[in-house]
Amino acid sequence: MSFFSYIYQNGIWISIPVFIASVAALVYLILDVIRVMKQARLTSVPLVEKQGLELAEAGRVVLCMEGPLFTTRFANLSYALIGPEGNRVEKRRSWFRSHTSSFSKVRMELEYYKIPRPVW
Repeated sequence: MSFFSYIYQNGIWISIPVFIASVAALVYLILDVIRVMKQARLTSVPLVEKQGLELAEAGRVVLCMEGPLFTTRFANLSYALIGPEGNRVEKRRSWFRSHTSSFSKVRMELEYYKIPRPVW
């Protein structure tokens, strides 16, 4: 009896544990992605005209907007990150904006900033 005929004859018995292992792996990966998303947040601030931030590390920072689902309130806003010396920090718009949503809120990537040094 060849390997493939054995799989064909006993496929249902093999597929049940494979299905259970796949569901367990999917649940683990989804929970891991949720944990990473919660840890990745540096700060959360309300939307005002000017806002002060303290960034403890240099590197890439992603600006995300979070608001109610299906809203257009934030459609025509522009953002700028200005350093302590008054110069603008280099930014790049996100072409493929990732979305994270729940039943009432959505978070969307807007821009990427390259922080040259920590700002205290």
